[in-house]
Amino acid sequence: MKPLAYRVEAWRRLGELLDPEKLTTITQSITLDEVVGASNDLLAGKIRGRVVVDLA
Repeated sequence: MKPLAYRVEAWRRLGELLDPEKLTTITQSITLDEVVGASNDLLAGKIRGRVVVDLA
């Protein structure tokens, strides 16, 4: 709920501090068809990191 200027600065700093290679090790992409299975795995504690749903 911070003003836009604070949020822009936070994202800018994250862009400088995060190592893109390390980010890819904790991120996985899934298709929309895989969302139900992934959500079950998430609730069961089987997923760590971030899941990105690729809508393309």
